[in-house]
Amino acid sequence: MRDFNQNGFSVHKGFYNKDIIQNIQENISKLKDYSLIQSRDIVFENDNLHYKYIQNINYYEPSCNKVIDEKLLKLVSELLDESAFFINMEIHDKAPRVGTKTPAHQDNFYFRLSPPSALTVYIPLEKHDAELNGGLCFVKGSHKNGTQDHHSADVKAFSSELLMETTNSDIYKTKLEAGDIVVHHCNTIHFADSNNSGFHRRSLSLRFNGRSAQIDQGLHKKYIKNYKLNRNAEF
Repeated sequence: MRDFNQNGFSVHKGFYNKDIIQNIQENISKLKDYSLIQSRDIVFENDNLHYKYIQNINYYEPSCNKVIDEKLLKLVSELLDESAFFINMEIHDKAPRVGTKTPAHQDNFYFRLSPPSALTVYIPLEKHDAELNGGLCFVKGSHKNGTQDHHSADVKAFSSELLMETTNSDIYKTKLEAGDIVVHHCNTIHFADSNNSGFHRRSLSLRFNGRSAQIDQGLHKKYIKNYKLNRNAEF
């Protein structure tokens, strides 16, 4: 709780039994026929062969639902300091040598919530290392400054980004194993490098909202403007 309030994120080592995570990873690895996935739910890397993310992965691979347990729900509600509910789940991957960068951003510019009572739970299915395979990096304490205006971006699947200057002391670089999790506030700035290694970086991404969160129409207009610019540039 203290790390989350102070830094905007918290790392929980050994949160899940590794056997559960390995089972999910094996099942997802068998998912090869992408024609079974609705086109709106999947975004590919620039090579059009490897996915960047798949939304609603728990519907396509039901074993993913094992991670939504009482222990996680209790943690989420404690961190948000109110009752919370599950919104959606994605699988994110940075495929070996082709996985592209994740630009600096705050999730709440995409979520568009006021108050910003929401968080994301990242559950690595294998090694997730910022210095090896494009693991997440967080800007410590950045959630305290509210939801910032984002610039339009031309990065595939990311319509908006923050242009910022940071020092090494501001940045926390993740180094996680299967079974660990990292939880971050929706206003915590985060980013990730490309994956130049020979290893996948597959992680489940779960979004939870606090009961007080509502759509902010001002943020919604800003997000939609960038979204339209991004899609026009992409297609």
